Formats: sequence, C-alpha cells, structure tokens
Amino acid sequence: MKKENSSKNPVVGVGWYTQIQWHKLQRVSADPEILEESYEAWVEVFIKGCSMLEKAGIKTVKIPIEVDEFVQWCKQNALALDADARSRFVTEKLHEINRT
Repeated sequence: MKKENSSKNPVVGVGWYTQIQWHKLQRVSADPEILEESYEAWVEVFIKGCSMLEKAGIKTVKIPIEVDEFVQWCKQNALALDADARSRFVTEKLHEINRT
C-alpha cells in the first residue's frame, strides 16, 4: 500500500491480485515469507487493511496487478521483486490513473 497525496483527503493505492495473480506472485517474489499462506488469508488482510484506512479518513484505490507486468517493470528498473518494489509499482499505477 502506498500513500498518494491529494488536496483534501489522502489517497492510498492498494494492490489487488486475483487468485491466479496472487499465486504467480508467491512463485516469483523475492520475499515470499512475508506473504500470507493462502489467497483467502491475503484477501482477509486486504479487506481489514482497507477498512482501517477508510475509517481513518484515507481513501483507498484498488489497483489490479498483473504479475507479468510487475516482473517486467522490476527488470526495467533494476529492482528486486519484493515488498518495496510492489509498493512503488502500485504508486506508479495510481499516478497513471490520476493522470487520465
């Protein structure tokens, strides 16, 4: 999750994975040990995290992630496939959405 500034209320982009994409992420991630053990557990954490942010007055924007695109982006930017890169990727996607 990454914070994106707006004029009044903060906005956070939150990476969303389908079940297939999440399993791909588990296979390619440099830090699989920090990922939840199952897709269902990840969805639960995702929902709780978004709810907490929304209650704190922070708008969340669901950013669908295609793992193949993420892998290519990491290669182009010489980044490890880890949590920091995932956060940066989501931030970039949020910026793209805000430009359109």
